[in-house]
Amino acid sequence: MEGKITDKIIDKLIGNQDPIKSNPALFLVPVAIIVFSYSFLDKYFRFYVHTISSTFLICTLFIFIWVFYWFWVNRWIRNKKNKIGIVLCIDTENDKQRQRLEKDLAKQIKLLVSKNGMSSLINVILLDQKKSKILCKILDDFATKIREFEKEGIISKKTPKELRIWHKISRRIRGHFYVWGSIVERGGKDNKYILELNSLVRHIELPKEITDEIKNEFSKSWHRNRIFPESFEFENFQVSAEAILLSAKYMLGIVAFISGDFGLSLKIHEDLLCNDSQKINQLFPKPKEALDTLTHLLAEENLFIAKVSYYSGAPLDETNKYLNESLKHLPRNYGYYIMKSLMQFKQDRDTQKSLSYVYKAKEFSGNNYVWLYDEAFLLMYAGKYDRAIEKYRKISKLTFQFEENTLKEVFAFINHLLKEEPDKIQFHFVLGYLEFKKNENLPEALKHFEKFIEEVDKVSNKNDFSVFMPKAYSYKGEIEHIMGIHN
Repeated sequence: MEGKITDKIIDKLIGNQDPIKSNPALFLVPVAIIVFSYSFLDKYFRFYVHTISSTFLICTLFIFIWVFYWFWVNRWIRNKKNKIGIVLCIDTENDKQRQRLEKDLAKQIKLLVSKNGMSSLINVILLDQKKSKILCKILDDFATKIREFEKEGIISKKTPKELRIWHKISRRIRGHFYVWGSIVERGGKDNKYILELNSLVRHIELPKEITDEIKNEFSKSWHRNRIFPESFEFENFQVSAEAILLSAKYMLGIVAFISGDFGLSLKIHEDLLCNDSQKINQLFPKPKEALDTLTHLLAEENLFIAKVSYYSGAPLDETNKYLNESLKHLPRNYGYYIMKSLMQFKQDRDTQKSLSYVYKAKEFSGNNYVWLYDEAFLLMYAGKYDRAIEKYRKISKLTFQFEENTLKEVFAFINHLLKEEPDKIQFHFVLGYLEFKKNENLPEALKHFEKFIEEVDKVSNKNDFSVFMPKAYSYKGEIEHIMGIHN
């Protein structure tokens, strides 16, 4: 009876964590050192320990070493720099479950990382029982507070305590993908393991619509609950390890893509599609949707890397390699044809061939009108002024997502063209028109219209630009009237 009571007291104090790491140990060990120093040393080693002060110094030294050691073993493990950290903080009820977690789940995840040849990229961190319990509470509080904000639509000026604590601890650990929850056992003769696991991926601050998309991707790849009989525990822990790693790679690749690290996202997602597509079908809650997203992302990742390659002056073969990979993953590839149109124009100024790519892009454009900007530009460059003006008139009445980025690119491209080909004076009119109608930048628009009129006066073939002149004077007068300029 007395032994059972003692066991209960010990279990209450330290649970199933390592006794050395427990909070009571921090105080009990120094007490033991003091007792040892003033009884055992003083009794049996008087020849070496001559005075009470000597005993005190030895005692103090050992206590100092112990306290340093205790804080060292209880430190938060930090993820290595330049590695993606998968952090497992899972609470267990007893030593048996802890062993299953360490040997059958965490060890299997590390083995899978090694088999996939990703040991240099991914670091798996298993927190001990004490740290797991602490971090589970922090993550639960954090998740609850986030849900409250989303439900009530609250935007707090002061960062809540739950968010501050999480941000502080996450900066210390430096993990990227967190798995937290618990392992419990329930049942009589047919004992069952119940894994209740949540997951979270750290990322830069993002707009709400993008964080909503990230949550949607989690729903495709993450099973929160797993229940299996103890008789098949080894196999099911292995399956759970595979599912955790697959979801981590899927989500980390998405976050890398959103953050602009296209090389990393491409590496992760290529590995998933090439080596793990069958497992995704078996282990993801929504495998078809996840594989569709994966294919689309691979097309986008290859396209972005092709753009970086092209603009950095890399050999065209390298750019085309990534473009062809993009097309392979997504045959109805809007971005591919837009990029090919640009490359064709820059290569030999072949407006007809460039337009053929633009019209192919139009078939897959949806509500994206970059193709219309390209068509208007190419018609203007080719001297088909009436048709070009009509296209720019359409552009002035349209808006689409991220059009401001398109406008910046258009302004930069045309300004660069005018440096290379200053005789293409019609593009001063285009810049003026777009600054006026789309950007509403009246001073810049006026400057370009005045520049256009000035350049037309200098050329001998004034009749070629007769279609522009009435419009240029009309827009110039309208802008001057708005700005209160009187000549």
